[in-house]
Amino acid sequence: MGEVLPELGTVFWPVGTGDSSTVVVSEEVVIQVDLHDMAKADDDDTHEVPVVDLLADALPQGADGRPYLAVFVLTHADKDHCSGFSELLDRVTIGELWATPRLWREYAQPDAPELCKDA
Repeated sequence: MGEVLPELGTVFWPVGTGDSSTVVVSEEVVIQVDLHDMAKADDDDTHEVPVVDLLADALPQGADGRPYLAVFVLTHADKDHCSGFSELLDRVTIGELWATPRLWREYAQPDAPELCKDA
């Protein structure tokens, strides 16, 4: 695995507001909980990191030769918890997506806020 991920344990990525955490269960099983990848993370003078870039470089290789993420967990579909998900899908093979059906039922209500593009 890449240098940014521990052999076993959790990384709480510095992303400002929102969440983005990676759990390394084993060499082959890595779980991402939420994602907040921001354009400003590419600037040198910010503490936020480009999570998608770092994950794509650090994840184990899957059977298809691409970086492999065993599970992506979406706690809720607010922008600061799923920004960058479409880029992650372009660059990484994801084995499973975990989200509660309650999340989608709430967004199906007539007065629900509009989902962000990555949701």
